[in-house]
Amino acid sequence: MNITPYSTNPDIAKVEKNSRTEEQKLKEACQGFEAMFIHQMMKTMRESSQEGGFIEKSNGEEIFTDLLDMELSDQAAKSNRGGMADMLFEQLKSTLEQTNNPEPREGNRSLKGYMPAKRGNSLDMAM
Repeated sequence: MNITPYSTNPDIAKVEKNSRTEEQKLKEACQGFEAMFIHQMMKTMRESSQEGGFIEKSNGEEIFTDLLDMELSDQAAKSNRGGMADMLFEQLKSTLEQTNNPEPREGNRSLKGYMPAKRGNSLDMAM
């Protein structure tokens, strides 16, 4: 009998590698969402402030300011610990685990054996 240790079993290692990459993708998506949220907040803040001075803003300056806000929001989302991205990741991580492990667990509702009630025709329901 040949027993393969846990760490060298190729099937388990493959599942763990796929799981890690899925978690990394989810983390990046959550950070991207937080960055987009922060960018929208900064954009709204800039629009609500009054512009002062004698010189109007040029299109180039508006584009530069928008690009600067995008970069700042990306950096804020990547460096913020305990922010929206982390909370969203923790919420969606359980969904990812359920997708990777579809076996029913305690507290996990399964639709196995679920048969919807038969529906009558509309005339039967109206009576």
